Parts: sequence; C-alpha cells; structure tokens
Amino acid sequence: MPVLSKNQKRLRAVNKEIRQSKPKDGSWNMAKIERLEKERKIIMNLIHEEIQKEKEKETFKNMTGDQAIEFFKVEPMEKQVNHSIPNTPHTRRLRKKVLINLHDHMLSEMMNQQLRIRMNIMTQLKENLDKEKDNEVCNKDSEYDEVTEINEVNK
Repeated sequence: MPVLSKNQKRLRAVNKEIRQSKPKDGSWNMAKIERLEKERKIIMNLIHEEIQKEKEKETFKNMTGDQAIEFFKVEPMEKQVNHSIPNTPHTRRLRKKVLINLHDHMLSEMMNQQLRIRMNIMTQLKENLDKEKDNEVCNKDSEYDEVTEINEVNK
C-alpha cells in the first residue's frame, strides 16, 4: 500500500465525515455537509498542486543541461504601459487640486486676454482721436486760408 501524504489523509477523513453526515435514515445536516464539501475542494486543489510539482521535478531530473537552460530561459516580454490613474483617495485629492489650479489658470489667462483687448481698443481710439484732431487742425487752417482769400478778393 502506497504511503499517503498529509493532504490525502485529510481528504479521506473529510470524505468519511461527509458520508457519515448523510445517513440513510434521518435528517442531513446541510450546513455541515456544505462546509465539508468546500474543504474537500480546497484539499483536492492542494493535492493537484502537489502532483503537478512532483511531475515537474521528475521532468527536470530527466532533462539534459541544454533542455534545463531552455526551460528556465526567460523570454523578454513587451512592457505594456498603463496610463490609467487608479481611483484612490490620494489620487482623487490630487485630481481635485489639479482641476482647481487649471481652472484658476484658465481664468487668469482669460482676464489677461480681455485686458490686452481693452488696451488695444484704447490705443486704437487714441490714435483715431489724434487723427481727427490733426484733420480738424488741417480743416481749420484750410478754412482760415479760404476766409483770408475771400477777404482779399473783396478788398
């Protein structure tokens, strides 16, 4: 008879408890049975992992040197850049600060633009007034010249 591992012994004990919890006559304790079946699944997974490890050990023992190097050779994987921002309290606070600063910056830029526009309008108005004044002075001079010519002609 082969020697059983610790997990295999536990599995046999759990299976026995499950059989005993299901009597032919009487009521079944379903809560206990469900708990034992969950435990059985866990133990079966552990046994399956043990068997896999044993198989890997056997295959490694039977490998040649080149096969072992090839088995443990790590292939370079392409790095996947994840640009997503995790939704944690810290990042939410940072995001809030960034949005507030961005909003303030946009408001200040808008105000600067409005001031530049107003300054441009003011300079254009001043230039127009200066041109009008020059035109008025020229007109007055021309009117004065006309009046003097008329006076000379009348004399």
